[in-house]
Amino acid sequence: MGMKTYEELEEILSGRMNADDILSLCSAVATSGSVVALMPFLHSADPIVARNAAWAMTHFTDDELSLLVSRRDEMTDLVLSTGNTGLRRVLLAILYRMPCTAEDVRTDFLDFCLSCMVSLDQPPGVQSLCMKTARRLCSFYPELSEEFMRTVKGMEPCYYTPALKSVRNKILR
Repeated sequence: MGMKTYEELEEILSGRMNADDILSLCSAVATSGSVVALMPFLHSADPIVARNAAWAMTHFTDDELSLLVSRRDEMTDLVLSTGNTGLRRVLLAILYRMPCTAEDVRTDFLDFCLSCMVSLDQPPGVQSLCMKTARRLCSFYPELSEEFMRTVKGMEPCYYTPALKSVRNKILR
């Protein structure tokens, strides 16, 4: 698959995609040298297009993802504003894989992650990724790390799924 026009990419992203379709799309985007080509689709009014674009981006290599660091705030804003929990989960996975420094810590995003990791209203995937992300963001500041660990220790395991309990236990180790 060669590089496609915006309309062709939108058509591909609007349909049902399997792993081979995703890998082919990622290869075409990477070969063209424009990994940001999928960014506009994250804002699509069609939730399938947005989720498929994000899902495709999860298949980028770490080097390809590092080319999107300049768009981190845009993706973070989308995590904070979207009502599409599938898109939120996939964007959290992308953001988690990106390199991060103390200068990249946004307090609104950290607050969001701290809130969502304990919220029973959030899907387990979002909770788990928020817990892992919050741990990472807090790690730059000893006082925040201590508060984070108190929060994790205070979580009642009986209310959470096995996946979240596993993440919690790994953090506590």
